[in-house]
Amino acid sequence: MHGLTDPARVEDEAHSLKASAATFGAIALRDAARDLEEACRRADQPAWRQILDILPGLAERSIAAFPVARGEGRGRISEGGGGAE
Repeated sequence: MHGLTDPARVEDEAHSLKASAATFGAIALRDAARDLEEACRRADQPAWRQILDILPGLAERSIAAFPVARGEGRGRISEGGGGAE
């Protein structure tokens, strides 16, 4: 993620992540994305780089916290094209 050096791009990505995380109830991830978005607006590069360091682990923990539906594995797409049946 440290290949991201354009604060406007990082801010846009953080905004999208914030909305997605909120949709799924991943509050800690949403809050980190919000903090990242705000750090970019302030042009506080050290702060947004620090947040970028923790995001991958936080995202992994958020994903792991979701229960897996009975009979389904994580990351597996159903044979019917990936949609809900």
